[in-house]
Amino acid sequence: MDVDSYLQCLNYMDSIPKVDGVLDITLKVGVPIGTFILGFVFSWIKENRKESKEVKNKKICVDEEIHRVMQGVEHSFKECVSILDLCRRNQRIESHRLPPEIEMPCIETFFWGIAHEYTQDERHYLSFLGPNIKELNVLIQKVREAPKPRDLTAMASLAYAVLEHAPHCYAICETLKTGVKPEVVTPVSFADKLQLKSDAIDSMRERYSNLAAMQ
Repeated sequence: MDVDSYLQCLNYMDSIPKVDGVLDITLKVGVPIGTFILGFVFSWIKENRKESKEVKNKKICVDEEIHRVMQGVEHSFKECVSILDLCRRNQRIESHRLPPEIEMPCIETFFWGIAHEYTQDERHYLSFLGPNIKELNVLIQKVREAPKPRDLTAMASLAYAVLEHAPHCYAICETLKTGVKPEVVTPVSFADKLQLKSDAIDSMRERYSNLAAMQ
């Protein structure tokens, strides 16, 4: 075969349309699909991590708020013990440091969105905490807005109502912190827990002892 014939043969072969092989077809189709799948997976992982971080942060906010609620309940209890002591000594109540309200913005905002992250018992106590704190706030507000603060008998009655309810609220918070179900708590046992010295508490202690002796 001469050179011209050989060149013509090459030109003819080049002119024949090429048919893609299986590998070529796989690459052409598979690469875009694979890229899409990888993009979807990476996006899902990113969103999942973001959601997990948000849930974790919300739980931290709720846990910290439970601690703040405990502090608010403890402070309100101590203030009302002081009011009762003043009433027992027939002293005028010039002022007090009762909080306007014990607030729970994080629990009210976040809880229902992350409730699935808590155990059944935790959900029970968290949902139970709100109404109890709301009731305590009503009692605190009655003390703050007493129409006759110089009426020591009325003030003592209002302050005592706070003492009766505050330990229960504190016990709910403590259960959420420790996981241990609360025992029956009284103003006296709660005052002892806080190591408070009070004539009013001592009087309650004596009354409880007398009632127990009569049973």
